[in-house]
Amino acid sequence: AERGYLQIFELPAKNGHYVIGADTAEGKLAAAVDTGISDPDAERGGRDFNSASVILVEEEIEYKDDAGHRKVKREKRNRQVATLHGRMDPDVFAEQLARLGYFYSCAGGVLKRSTRRPALIAVERNHASGQSTLRELRRTHKYPRLFWHRRINVREEKPSDVLGWVTNSDTRMAMLDELAAAVRQGRIGIASADTVREMTTFVRGQDGKPEAQEGTHDDRVLDLGITWQLAQHHHSDQTPSAPPPKVEVADTPTGLP
Repeated sequence: AERGYLQIFELPAKNGHYVIGADTAEGKLAAAVDTGISDPDAERGGRDFNSASVILVEEEIEYKDDAGHRKVKREKRNRQVATLHGRMDPDVFAEQLARLGYFYSCAGGVLKRSTRRPALIAVERNHASGQSTLRELRRTHKYPRLFWHRRINVREEKPSDVLGWVTNSDTRMAMLDELAAAVRQGRIGIASADTVREMTTFVRGQDGKPEAQEGTHDDRVLDLGITWQLAQHHHSDQTPSAPPPKVEVADTPTGLP
């Protein structure tokens, strides 16, 4: 849809495996100026956005060995294939993420070629908007493949799982450093020109903290960082399959009828 928030650079591959990372809007202002959706400079200033990236992690390739037997191997891809970006309420963002996860479903593996699993989704949960999005995904949409953050209880040294991606002093710099290294080394393919544009205005502030320059946004950088973490460290195929819901798409900014 020309007025839609979704950009698709590659359609789902039959034997592809996908992950999705999402950065939710906190409602904070990048600058005092707010712009409308039709403004040519609409992404400068104003409040932050909900944003998500989809990465094709790997693809199953069929081949024949020397004896002529059919085999399957997985080849790394690590390409950004779609982005979702816009100002949406948490319930709308959750619905769009669920649809995106089923659209970019993952191949069922060698023994389950006819089954598909929805993509693994990680939503940042640091504030109320993220927690509301996660609640909608889990309760309303019953999305079966959500990322759980594991942290260690310092006092008891026991692991505890928290639904969603947690950005803190331990994870933020590691996430950004790994993304920066992947970009420098050419290990990640970035299809979105808007993501590249945000990277050019993502700098270190006077306190040394990497963040967007005054008047610009960093939603796309952060969602790609989260997605890259999933692609490298948290992708798992050991999740039961689930049937996709019936979806109706309209030519509106959110895709909802």
